[in-house]
Amino acid sequence: MLTYGALQIPCYPAGMIDASTDSRSGQALYFAGIALSVPTLISLIHRQWALPVAPDISYFITVYRTLADGVAAVIHAPLRSFTVPPPPLIDLHILSFAGMGMMTRALEAPGEKKDAWHGAIWGVTSFVFGYLLVGILVIGACLAALIASPVKAFRSDRWIETTPILEGPRGRLRRERAYRLERDLARITAITLTLVGSYFALNALLIGR
Repeated sequence: MLTYGALQIPCYPAGMIDASTDSRSGQALYFAGIALSVPTLISLIHRQWALPVAPDISYFITVYRTLADGVAAVIHAPLRSFTVPPPPLIDLHILSFAGMGMMTRALEAPGEKKDAWHGAIWGVTSFVFGYLLVGILVIGACLAALIASPVKAFRSDRWIETTPILEGPRGRLRRERAYRLERDLARITAITLTLVGSYFALNALLIGR
């Protein structure tokens, strides 16, 4: 039995819900989103504002752009065959894939098994949306949500614990899952912005030496 205050909820069989597997897959997807977003945002900001790069860390930008150009040659190949111009910046394209990865996670119901057909359909849909730069809107929405409620990333655990019980056990679980996903998206947005800000602070410090 699971106890939420005065409410007791029966546990589901292990075959229906595998929380540990769900947690690991979620953490891997969120980590991938951060790993993709941080260097991409740094490169994009340098390109757009022509900011100087400290010699001590210029290698970081060079390596990232070399890898990004290799990725661009692969994912833009179908566009060239149809004489469709590729996106102007590979940075935007990579950010879009990162955004669609976050949306993929946010739209899934944690703990519920998905069949292979469902996974294949959503995988193809996610790729197409990422290809069309729709994922940029996801990152913008995450950033807007964080700005509108900056404490969400740090205090939503309390909201999860105090979710209303009027919707019944299943409704309560769904609401808690939604809160957790919002919390996780807010946290990875905060972590990404913190890492990007730290990079530019270090860059400014090294240039000013």
